[in-house]
Amino acid sequence: MEFTTADHLPAPQRLHEDLCWFHHHSPQEQTTLLVYATERDFLSAPKSFAVLALSGEPAPEIHQMPAADYLQQLNPDDPLSAGLHYMALDEKTGLLLLLSQESALEITCQQHQLQTTLYHCTDSQQALMQYLRCSD
Repeated sequence: MEFTTADHLPAPQRLHEDLCWFHHHSPQEQTTLLVYATERDFLSAPKSFAVLALSGEPAPEIHQMPAADYLQQLNPDDPLSAGLHYMALDEKTGLLLLLSQESALEITCQQHQLQTTLYHCTDSQQALMQYLRCSD
């Protein structure tokens, strides 16, 4: 199994890592959201943040570690660059990898769906709060 670039999702910002995730559990539903800064074409473009909904049974698992430690575990003949990558683990489950120069965020889930892209937020936490206020 190999990683492929997750071209179906907005590319994460490469220079500065800005991401957060949120787990919500209630009797009616279980939600895991991932918010990350997206790449800008030029610096005068407004900051933008992608909001992904992650789901599945069991609940999505999220692990974060230094990028160097994560990359040591992989095949050195097939190096990964910073970005968003995907690997199918089986028919139902996949692994999303958000790799920056500093860290690797590994997410195991059955479904991931882009909910929206938010603009003009100062950071991922503000973007998450804006999304949660607007989705009520």
